[in-house]
Amino acid sequence: MATSNQPLVARSAEAGTSPRAVPVIADFNYYANLCNLLRNQQKYEAALPVCEQAMNMRRRNPLLWAIRSDILFNLGRYEEAVASATAAIEMRPKYSFARLQQCRAFSELGNQELAIAACDQALQINKDWGEMSPAAAWYTKGLALERGKQNTEAIAAYDQALQLQPQYSLALASQCRVLSEMGEYETAIAACDQAIETNNNWGNSSLAQAAFWRGLTFSRWGTYEQAIASCPQATTDAESIEQKTRLACIKQKRLNRLEAAIDAFKRTVAINPQDATAWTYQGNLLAELGQYSQAKIAYEAALKASPNYSLALAGQCAILNKLENYQAALTACDRALQGDGKWDENGSLLAHLQRGQALAGLKQYEAALAAIEQALSQKSDFAQTWNAKSVILWQMNQYQQALQANDRALAIDSNYFQAWLNRGSILRALNRKEEAIAAYERSLTSDISLISATTLADVWTNRSLLLWDLGKTQEAINSTNSAIALNPNSLTAWFNRAVFYDSLQQYEPAAIAYQQALKIQPQQERVWFALGVVLLRLKRQPEAIAAFEEALKINPNYSEAIHNRNFLLRSYPITGEPY
Repeated sequence: MATSNQPLVARSAEAGTSPRAVPVIADFNYYANLCNLLRNQQKYEAALPVCEQAMNMRRRNPLLWAIRSDILFNLGRYEEAVASATAAIEMRPKYSFARLQQCRAFSELGNQELAIAACDQALQINKDWGEMSPAAAWYTKGLALERGKQNTEAIAAYDQALQLQPQYSLALASQCRVLSEMGEYETAIAACDQAIETNNNWGNSSLAQAAFWRGLTFSRWGTYEQAIASCPQATTDAESIEQKTRLACIKQKRLNRLEAAIDAFKRTVAINPQDATAWTYQGNLLAELGQYSQAKIAYEAALKASPNYSLALAGQCAILNKLENYQAALTACDRALQGDGKWDENGSLLAHLQRGQALAGLKQYEAALAAIEQALSQKSDFAQTWNAKSVILWQMNQYQQALQANDRALAIDSNYFQAWLNRGSILRALNRKEEAIAAYERSLTSDISLISATTLADVWTNRSLLLWDLGKTQEAINSTNSAIALNPNSLTAWFNRAVFYDSLQQYEPAAIAYQQALKIQPQQERVWFALGVVLLRLKRQPEAIAAFEEALKINPNYSEAIHNRNFLLRSYPITGEPY
């Protein structure tokens, strides 16, 4: 008896008989149905030879030629798809399904005119749609119009598709995309929301498309100009309560929209964790909100999904610059420029720009300028690039050239906060104090909706120094008050406030300001010494001695502190300024 692990021996044919051959399936219906089954399962590579086997049995079958066109389309073989659809039409001229396949393939080949004509013919005939429908032709026509930059006409075509199939989510998501490109953000969001809520008829796409475009629309809608239009008007006085209220409104509206965008991108990657583009845009928004660690994680996820994704690598470079890891940033930018070449509408500009900033961080200023020039060759009207150039020139002490680059940045975007702030610093270096003050003041009325309170406080502090230099001491004190209101932990603002009061011989508020500065940073020998001098002038000798002692604990060789302490310890009468 044979065991299971022994081969079976075939029985020999009986005398006078022949062995039976294995029957060969030569059934057209078998191959045709198997072809369509594999196609519906999106197994296009397997479907194609099966379909062609059926066609070898019946060459003049327009349905198979049309199905073959659809398979070739999904394999990215668009010219062959056109030829196959054309063959079907030659056999059956009034065949809407085949003309729709023609339309789809022409559009992917970039011939939108022929695509639109083919879709129009399919709709005019309106016969033999197969498993498709006129709604699909309207959708495809809309896609061709969109690609041809005929956005208004594309919206109308998508509307026609939705009249036939109100729950056509792919058409709704496409409508959202076009409306977003047209700047009609509120309507775009509504279309994406409807697509997500309906979640029906996605074709080869998915819910992730609507989530992605919802996120991108919210990020676009978060711009300063749109946020400011929806906030109440205020006086021109940047220190007024009304202005502060308005700025708070602008900031909140923009933050709300950007956070909504981030949530949408998070939903996109939850549906499809391999969506490198959604991860990258999420990183961009997190970076804009100053959440650098979270942005870094998002870029890493994008690069895990697509290791050579140029745009994600450029974003990673930008974040590493923010984190002052300049060498790693330079490596990321170099990888971006050698990557897959997939960028946004600005091309490789971001990579060259961030590469320049990384090199500047490494104090390689000439190489940094060369990288910036590369960025400018990509796009000469990008304010951020000109601003970066002005900063590098300022770092090189080439102030006049820095000012010229700054002029270019502001000519492109007169509402650019960072450019106005940098202009103030350049003019200050040129000793053009009145102009520097004006630049700082202009920065405070520009796009500050995503500028941190700490940075805004620094503007008020820089302004205060210039006012003091010009002898406008009370105005300087008011400016430090604004800085402190924004950032109560600003050592510089408290110290300057004390110096200004000291110069007015108002020693009591000066002493209070110095003491507040020391609560923030106790290890400041200069501040302890200045406090000691003010206390000496207030004739509070024991406290003055203690202040000088604190300065000497930090720096035992602080000669002025030693002199003043010893002066007091010898109990000399205080008759004016300490030696």
